[in-house]
Amino acid sequence: MRHALAVPLRPAPAALALALALLTLPLAAARYRVVDENGKAVPGARVSVLGRAGSVAADPKGEVTLEPEPPPPFELGVFSPSGAWLGIVRVESRTPADSLRDLVLPAARSTEVFVSAGTAASLLAPPANPVSLVSKRELDERQPNRLAEAVEGLPGVSNSDESSSAVPVVRGLARGRTLVMLDDGRVSAERRAGASASYLNPFALEAVEVVRGPGSVAYGSDALGGIVHARTPMPELDVLGFRYRLSAGTGGSPEATGGVGANIPVGSGAFSLNLYQRSQGDYESPAGTQDNSAVWDRGFVLRGLMPLGPARLWASYQLDQVRDMGKPQADLPTTRTFYPSENSSRFSLGLDVPAVAGFSSLELRAFFGDYGIVTNRQRRPTATTTLRNALSDVDAKDFSVRLLGRRSFGAAGLRLGVDVNGRSGLVALNIVEEFDAAGSPTTTATEVAVEDAARTDLGAFVEGDLPLAGEKLTLTAGLRGDHVTTENTGGYYGERSTSDGALSGFATLSWALARAWNLSAQFSRGFRDPTLSDRYFRGVSGRGFVVGNPDLSAETSNQWDLSLRGRAGVVNLGLSGYVYRIEDLIERYREGNDFHFRNRGEAEITGIELEADVRVAPRLVVRLSGSLSQGRILDDGTWAPDILPPTAQLMVDHEPFGGFFWRARFLAMSRDERPGASEIVVAGYGRFDLSLGWRFSDLLTVTVSARNVFDKAYADSADELSVLAPGRGAILTLSGSF
Repeated sequence: MRHALAVPLRPAPAALALALALLTLPLAAARYRVVDENGKAVPGARVSVLGRAGSVAADPKGEVTLEPEPPPPFELGVFSPSGAWLGIVRVESRTPADSLRDLVLPAARSTEVFVSAGTAASLLAPPANPVSLVSKRELDERQPNRLAEAVEGLPGVSNSDESSSAVPVVRGLARGRTLVMLDDGRVSAERRAGASASYLNPFALEAVEVVRGPGSVAYGSDALGGIVHARTPMPELDVLGFRYRLSAGTGGSPEATGGVGANIPVGSGAFSLNLYQRSQGDYESPAGTQDNSAVWDRGFVLRGLMPLGPARLWASYQLDQVRDMGKPQADLPTTRTFYPSENSSRFSLGLDVPAVAGFSSLELRAFFGDYGIVTNRQRRPTATTTLRNALSDVDAKDFSVRLLGRRSFGAAGLRLGVDVNGRSGLVALNIVEEFDAAGSPTTTATEVAVEDAARTDLGAFVEGDLPLAGEKLTLTAGLRGDHVTTENTGGYYGERSTSDGALSGFATLSWALARAWNLSAQFSRGFRDPTLSDRYFRGVSGRGFVVGNPDLSAETSNQWDLSLRGRAGVVNLGLSGYVYRIEDLIERYREGNDFHFRNRGEAEITGIELEADVRVAPRLVVRLSGSLSQGRILDDGTWAPDILPPTAQLMVDHEPFGGFFWRARFLAMSRDERPGASEIVVAGYGRFDLSLGWRFSDLLTVTVSARNVFDKAYADSADELSVLAPGRGAILTLSGSF
């Protein structure tokens, strides 16, 4: 037995006992009703106190309880039930006891400002962690290809791997150290690059939340760098509506996509159904057509929403299928790596209950899913060799159940949670198919790499906010215990098991400097348990042949964050810095043609991020962001992999008149002369993207999105097998609703 942290009690039961003991504490709360500019209630809206973690959902009447009510003046960030940013409401005085105060939302604006909010609609994040929101409007206008592309350009956010299989990376913590979520459930993968949700079609997304910084207390393993949370649309009550989107692209964006959606009221509830399909050919780079970059996918999301008195219940089923997803690599044309099939099915459930059992609110989230992927590292026929398919066929079941409660103790606010998540029934087969010179199959050999493997993480946590020093200072702290077990039956490594305990925590001191300005200093400790494939898999991967290590230990982290956020007139500013140290770093390294895993000492990652929004006019917003970071392996001073080079982004979002709109973005990356293991030096570049369109009516919006307008040549990633990224491309989109 190994332990990520030595503690006298098993961490999960100890944290759970502490959480249950806090249930006897007294309450202090204030009640509000969220209404729009016309005085109409906004049922299901999510309300968050700026500078504090988490949000609370309003009931079907738009009423919400804040427990405890912060000392005034304070500001509240408000989101729609689907997570769209609705604005900030300032509260100048305390709410009288037993009264209901209206929170009147500001008038709707076509452009969005989010930097100063520092909160997420559906995620718990420590106060010093910056939060970014990619809205539905931005997704529609930019037309990102995949989830990793949707968050591209955000400060401190990059991607590893290439093309359609790209994986989002936050603050250089890749390969399972950035947690990816879909509708409050984890996205798991046995790929060595990490979870990417490559099957997600952006048509199915309502918004993407990105938390930069540690989230181990609220979410356990894998959230060292941050969280990328994709959300699908929530049904709207009392609204009958339909929507569609048709797109066609060329050049660097050679795709044809279509999607239709419906929102249908049923009794007191509602259903939404979204169906989508996409076909993408090999893209054009500045050097020509990039072989093996095509992909085809389809899917649907069905979701129902039902008010249950003051509570709200929702459930959804999502099915996604991907076929022949290419992975372009520099070792072509002798070897072709692609994914013949990737299938994901997910059932998700959510229940929001206000004021029950001594809590101001309870939230239940559950997820159960099946996932399968086939990898083919194909040797192409030559004059001296015949066709050979080396395949890996992986299937698994995923699950998570999470319960979160909120209550207060005087002026202190508490959040208590328990969750269990994991993967079971993991089966991995290695299949080798040989062909003769005529292309006919000759032999097929099958090897069981993993016969049956499972991983379970049981965690419990508590977080709290306590005003100090005349209410100018706020101490926010959290503690979590996890008990992680794995078991492997059969396959290459035979009977193996592990049982690890981990204790995570954070403490943040926030100082209200002046009106709308806040400074936060934070220390966090977290952990990351190896994936099942890191330990038990031996076989074909997208890069070659990999060999797991059943003796790997969990990584642990010590993380320091400092952030400043606020507003001055029309300027919204966020500035953050961080120093992260990862102990027992799990490193992938190469021996000959094979890749192995080992724990390797300590790595340090440091960085600075800046983001600013300037509302030049009611319909004109200018956004500026940038980041500087570096990472080293402290054992030998070599550079750490996956670190983003110095990056800057300028974006202009404008609706000058009527239904006309345009969005321009310039992204610049410096030359990266600090390659890590399996990486190369990458030249710097600047890329200009432009979207413009016209909303003729609700029935028709025409959008043209141009990517890499000046056809700049740059590497798709820093990987040693990387190819050139897509060149100039354009997408024409017709969309509407009725």
